[in-house]
Order: sequence, then structure tokens, then C-alpha cells
Amino acid sequence: MNELKTKIEEIVSSGKCMELMMLKNTLKTSELEILQNLDEKETLILGNASFDKVWEF
Repeated sequence: MNELKTKIEEIVSSGKCMELMMLKNTLKTSELEILQNLDEKETLILGNASFDKVWEF
């Protein structure tokens, strides 16, 4: 994960793709924070799905 963050930072700092800034910021957010911020309905829909499956969703 750190290698991916580093690559994204290199690309963003070079000015090649500013859209990657959103991805970089997302990578700073822990899975727990994301899951805690889901509203009650989203949590019910996701149930016991693994985080990888949730992310694909």
C-alpha cells in the first residue's frame, strides 16, 4: 500500500494527473473509518461482506 501511495504522489507532484489526488486522499482513510461512516442502510446491505467485496461494490 505504501508503494502505491508513493507512486501516486510522484505522479500527482509531476502534474501529470490531478485526479489521482482524490485516490491518494482515499488511501489515507482507514477501512475502519470508511465502515464507520456508512449509514445504517448501507451497513445492512453490506452485512458480513468482506471489505474487498464492499470496495468493489
